[in-house]
Formats: sequence, structure tokens, C-alpha cells
Amino acid sequence: MKAWWYTLAPRERLWVIIGSLLILATVIWFYAVTPLLNYKKELDQSHADALAYQAQLAQLAPLIASQSQPSTLPSASNGKLAYVVEPLLKRYALDRPDILLSQSETATGAVNLRLQKAPFNQIASLLGALELHHQAYAVQFNITPTRDNGLVNANITLQR
Repeated sequence: MKAWWYTLAPRERLWVIIGSLLILATVIWFYAVTPLLNYKKELDQSHADALAYQAQLAQLAPLIASQSQPSTLPSASNGKLAYVVEPLLKRYALDRPDILLSQSETATGAVNLRLQKAPFNQIASLLGALELHHQAYAVQFNITPTRDNGLVNANITLQR
């Protein structure tokens, strides 16, 4: 290789050096600079997404704070379960006649609910509140979807 280099004229050596530098610059561009620029673009997008998510959380903060207030409803442990279920059905807007088809209490103190075209997220919130604040659980839960998105028909048996 050294012998070949010395056989080149000075002008040819200059062209070989310039060509080698161009090839080196191209390799550095494609294997170092371009990935770094792409990474910076992804980081900027991720930062923008995080800021948007933070703004959404800031808007929801008052709602979250109001939901975390201690419940003023009677506790399931010191009274009938039916007395606890009634106000919770109102709180989650499940007490409307077109949604709540029937509500009955059994001899053992369990409460049977029959709901039609009820929003699933409100049923889940109701069951969560019953479990978390009133130690009441769904011992039987039959659910069937409806043609409307997010609405279900449900038969629920609640018990302490």
C-alpha cells in the first residue's frame, strides 16, 4: 500500500485524500449525526406529549380531589346494605328508572340489582366505592353487552 501511495503524483494523492475524507464524512453523517438528529426529534415529541399529559392531569386535579373526599354516606358495617346502596346509586346516576329495573333485599341482607343499558364505567365506580368504603362485595355479577358502546345489562348481587 505504501509503495502504491508513493507511486502517485502529488495531485493524485490530494484527490485520494479528498475522496477518503468525503467517504469518512458520509459514514459519520449516516452512522452518527442522522441517528442523533432522529433521537432529538423523538425526544422533542416525547416532551411535547408529556406536557400535554401534564396539562390534562392539571385539568382533572379538581375532579380527583373531589372524588377523594371522605364519604359522608352511612357505612355498610353498621347498617343495612340497602341503606348504603341507595345513595351510591344516586351518586353514580344509576338510580334512573330507565337504568335501574329492580332493587331488592334478600333475607340474608344481600342486595340484588338489575340494571339495563347502564354505563359500564359507572357500574365499576359503584362497585369500587362499595368495596373500598363500605366493605360490600359483588358475590354474583352477570353482565351482557348492549348494541350501544359502553352500555351493559347487569344483574349484581351485593353482600357484606
